[in-house]
Amino acid sequence: MAHEDLTKRQMRVEFIKAIITGTLGDKSPYINYAEPEKKIAKQAWSLGNALAEMEMKKREEERASKDPNP
Repeated sequence: MAHEDLTKRQMRVEFIKAIITGTLGDKSPYINYAEPEKKIAKQAWSLGNALAEMEMKKREEERASKDPNP
């Protein structure tokens, strides 16, 4: 599946998987790991939401700049 084909929800899921598996880096600076697991998951989901929103806006802007007829 191409990266462009990911939905917002799929991006969040992939981001959370990356946090859990450690492929995103050692630990995210945006998550307080001293919190209970449920709260960490909630923080990760919120951060995933924010990152997905930013990525979607970036893609929309790129598409708009390529499209000569808005």
